[in-house]
Amino acid sequence: MKKKLAYTIHEASVITGVPPHTIRFWEKDFHEYLRPAKTSGGQRRYCAGDMDVIRRIKDLRYREKYTVAGTLKELKSNDEKRGMLREGKSSRKTSGALKQRGRTTQQFQGAGRIL
Repeated sequence: MKKKLAYTIHEASVITGVPPHTIRFWEKDFHEYLRPAKTSGGQRRYCAGDMDVIRRIKDLRYREKYTVAGTLKELKSNDEKRGMLREGKSSRKTSGALKQRGRTTQQFQGAGRIL
């Protein structure tokens, strides 16, 4: 699969090996860390940072056998070590990652754009 700026939930699922319903569930449990951009139609668009978060959560939950609470604690600990967590919010946000590239979520309705 070619590297793209934003991926659909199906593409994110195929790339990470995590089912779409699990990714949606994790968006609720790990909302500080996993916030995909949404198109005006409400479709999720995952950037490379989101994909990294999904892979990290998958690793903690399935390989290292962390609970949801333990996974949150580990993610928060890693963010604090990197100086990324400020005032209870992760500095990495999906829409922010897209805006840094001079794009908006509305530009990804087709999700066919390639980096």
